[in-house]
Amino acid sequence: MSFRVRNNCCETGTGDSSHAGHPAPAFTLVELLVVIGIIALLISILLPALARAKESANSIKCASNLHMIGLAMIMYTNDNHGYYPAAARGTAGLEQVEDFIYWEQPSTAWPPSFTAQGILRTLDNGALVKYMGGHFNAANWLCPSDDPTVHPVVNMYGVNITYPYSYTMNPILQDVDTAGFSYLPYLGGQVMKSTRVAHASNCIMMLEESELSINDGSTILMDITGSAPNFGFSPGNGYDWLAVRHDRTAHHPDNKFIPGIDSLGIPNTHKKGNVVFCDGHGESVTREFAESATLRHWDPTF
Repeated sequence: MSFRVRNNCCETGTGDSSHAGHPAPAFTLVELLVVIGIIALLISILLPALARAKESANSIKCASNLHMIGLAMIMYTNDNHGYYPAAARGTAGLEQVEDFIYWEQPSTAWPPSFTAQGILRTLDNGALVKYMGGHFNAANWLCPSDDPTVHPVVNMYGVNITYPYSYTMNPILQDVDTAGFSYLPYLGGQVMKSTRVAHASNCIMMLEESELSINDGSTILMDITGSAPNFGFSPGNGYDWLAVRHDRTAHHPDNKFIPGIDSLGIPNTHKKGNVVFCDGHGESVTREFAESATLRHWDPTF
């Protein structure tokens, strides 16, 4: 017995023409537009999430930088009888050998003390560099989300420059008393030492400063140069601000005070930025926490 498979197309010649060498129909224009619309919708959903993830990573990197600098500060105090370095003020004539960062460009017009001591005013000679690998690495001093090109301009010996890094020091801790910013009376006539800090875990040592106010290595969180702490309600008025660039809930522009939302005369009062304390631990804290005259986390005697 034999079997034969029938092929109707071949036997009758009336098979489906789509199987006779003709291509299947392509997407219509409407279908293509629908696919493009779906892709665009997915991108619009994913991009903000990716941006938040990137900013979160930048915040972690920033906090890590501050922690590293904080540990270097502690090692410096251990090697210098408890004294902190100087706060790298951006005022011509007030540069100190002990500045934690030599951010100003080298100049033949530096104070005679530098020339007399044979000290080079270059980044590798900053007080903390020896505790951070022995060579200045700019990436350790710059927040990934900061844009140094928008920092305020300062005039040094007739040259306009900006502070191109992100992290600054609480100047009340510095081991020198610079003209016009005398903290000695406030500190009972003594330069602050790490052993004199009343509560090291509550006193801010270093922080990331706002791009609106950062003009040197010193952050004056409160104006205490008078007989009592005084508020200056804008950057550059004896008063600097904690950066809140990592806080996605911060409103813009950053220098806009919104009644009912902000307080203490500080824009974005309750938004957060990175700091490191005198015991070396870091946190993300609000501007109110960092700058309040009542909480006094800038005060090593409190």
